Amino acid sequence: MSIPYKILIAKMEEELNKAKQASEASTRKAHLYTVKTLAELGVGGEELGQHVEKKEKDLTFTTPFTQQPPSKPISIPQSDPLQTEDGANGDSIFDF
Repeated sequence: MSIPYKILIAKMEEELNKAKQASEASTRKAHLYTVKTLAELGVGGEELGQHVEKKEKDLTFTTPFTQQPPSKPISIPQSDPLQTEDGANGDSIFDF
């Protein structure tokens, strides 16, 4: 999976032109970072291509998918309301 140098250089030129036309420093910096990344791909392209191909070979396994049966709902028994000495039953958040 090697990328032809002509394509890399064309993309670098495209990003460089965008960096030249950028009015904000952050946008310019992002385009220059892209140029840097593309340049690193060009310098280490052969090594990177071999590394990516190796990883693709390692990831060619499949995991079996087993569908689990639907779970049964859990029923919570209702308890009687709490009775206190002053007559509050505890149902309201305003009972003190």
